[in-house]
Amino acid sequence: SEDIQDIVQQWYADFISVDKILLLDILAAANFLSIQPLLKLAVLAISIQMNGKSPNELRPMFGISNDLNDPKEKERVRDENEWAFEARRQFESKDESRTCNSNE
Repeated sequence: SEDIQDIVQQWYADFISVDKILLLDILAAANFLSIQPLLKLAVLAISIQMNGKSPNELRPMFGISNDLNDPKEKERVRDENEWAFEARRQFESKDESRTCNSNE
C-alpha cells in the first residue's frame, strides 16, 4: 500500500495527517467552498486509508452500522432512494432505444 508521503510533498502529507473526523470535515469544507486542491488532497488521504479494506472494515470508518441484511431496512432504504432507481431505469431505456435505432 502507498503512503501519502510517497505521492505528495511532506508539508501536504503532514497537513492532512489528522484524525478521521477532522479529515471528513476538511473534505466537506473543501467541497462546499470549492477549494479543489484541498478537496483533491483530502480525497487522496481518504482513498489511501480505504485502500485494501473490505466493506466490513470500511463500515465503522464511515459510521455505517447496517449492511442491509434486514429485508425491512433494505426496503426502507430502497423506498427512500426510489428516485435513483427511476433515473437508472430511464437512462437504461434511453440507452436501449439508442442501441435499437443504431442497428436499423
